[in-house]
Amino acid sequence: MAMTKPTSEQVTFLQTGTGATARTVDAKLKDTVSVKDFGAVGDGVTNDYAAINTAWLYCYPLGINLYFPTGTYLVVTNNFPFRNTQSPVTSLLDCKNMTIYGDGPSTILKTSSVSGADVLQLNGLKNFHVCNMQVQSVISGSASGSNGLSVTGGFDNITVDNFWANNLAYVDQTTFIDGGKAVTIQPPTEANSILMGSFKATNIFANGCVYGFGYEPDNDLALIQPVSIEVDIVVSNSRQGVVLSAGTATAALSANSTSGIRIRGQSINCMQDIVISRMFGVDIDMQIIQTKSSANLLLDYNNNAWFASDTTSNVIGVTCTYAKNSRIVVHGNKQTCYNKAKIGGALDPSSGLVGATDNCSFYFGITGTATSTAVEYVDAGGNIMNNSFLYVTTSTTTTLPIQFYTISSNNTVTIGSDTRLKKIHVTGEVGWTDSDGRSVYNSQYLSSGNLSTKQTASSTGSTVIQQWLNHSSATRFAIRNDGAIMTAGRNSATSVATINNVLVIYNESNTLVGYVPIYTTYA
Repeated sequence: MAMTKPTSEQVTFLQTGTGATARTVDAKLKDTVSVKDFGAVGDGVTNDYAAINTAWLYCYPLGINLYFPTGTYLVVTNNFPFRNTQSPVTSLLDCKNMTIYGDGPSTILKTSSVSGADVLQLNGLKNFHVCNMQVQSVISGSASGSNGLSVTGGFDNITVDNFWANNLAYVDQTTFIDGGKAVTIQPPTEANSILMGSFKATNIFANGCVYGFGYEPDNDLALIQPVSIEVDIVVSNSRQGVVLSAGTATAALSANSTSGIRIRGQSINCMQDIVISRMFGVDIDMQIIQTKSSANLLLDYNNNAWFASDTTSNVIGVTCTYAKNSRIVVHGNKQTCYNKAKIGGALDPSSGLVGATDNCSFYFGITGTATSTAVEYVDAGGNIMNNSFLYVTTSTTTTLPIQFYTISSNNTVTIGSDTRLKKIHVTGEVGWTDSDGRSVYNSQYLSSGNLSTKQTASSTGSTVIQQWLNHSSATRFAIRNDGAIMTAGRNSATSVATINNVLVIYNESNTLVGYVPIYTTYA
């Protein structure tokens, strides 16, 4: 008589150790669900799509985490199945905080296709997490490329941590590059206004990619959505580090808009480190590191040109056209480049807003040599930069184009310690320090409603309180501590005739003390 084998739900498991509680084997196995439990091989040759899809369909409705042991998991022409299959997406698929995770860069998820297949295309998901794995892609055709991780069709509560993307396949389409992006968010448009919520990516390592991180929103929708995007990334040997770019608007936008994007990271040997166009409310802090020549930055992981039309004039640290309400801090070394930074405008005629970069704060501490203007302006129909603060260190440049100083632009411009300010309203005292930068020796302030100047260097009567110099820095007029006047506006005279006017003199209490005669003629 054949014996019936017990199932995992019938067999008891007891963990070794005092106080352990008996469970079924089935419950214990569910603590760690592996794709290999469903038949995935992970040898880099076998098509593991069916097995991984079965594991996905089992795990996500229950919110069970799915483990990818060390290996290369190939799904050929498909995306990995972690996606909403609605087309178009009408509601986000709730993954109940499911996490897919591996053993770090030794766990590789890979696509191999003719016409391109993003490795992880997280389409229309919420409450989904990715951790400890690497993505790769190859293509054999020229129709399109493959991205590493793309977020499409709306999103909410998506996190990515300890994620590697290497040498992703891309195609030069002459006017643009398709694929090859490590992490990219491509939200829906206002025609399909699915929720966009929070996305957080930390410990992202992109190498040999078209760009490390990119966000390409439709501003008509994105600026009315409660979006929170936070990225911590290291991008190396790539065409671009971070790209934040929106198309032109189709309706009026609010000038006070913000997109809720925060980027922190490093850009190492990238042709362009930061590219910003038509973006609102971004906060970026990046370090630039360059050890390659400008010519070598134009080449990909196969030593081919990233983009046929690229030249060394495209080697630029920061390009920012039409940014609003943003903070951009960039420091490091752009060894040899065309520009260290370019700031200015971009046309957006339907937005109802001026096409200039507006209400932004820039800090650039970028060493290296620029073969053209170090910090250049971009003029879009007369729009460059308004109401913004631009600080550059003297190692970045010692001169800035005059267009940044235009009075009507209302900018605050600083090169090292040299500042041009407009319409300053001061409450309190303005002090001038000596060489130590701390000790104030002269100050101006309001006293009883009157602008007053005070020196504290010396109490000696001959010490000058304030002076006026000519173009050669020679003193022309001054007032001393004792109230005496120093002036170069005098002539020698041996005789005088006819008093024409008098100069009225008051004392320090504003009491009349007398008159100084003014003569009509002298010899």
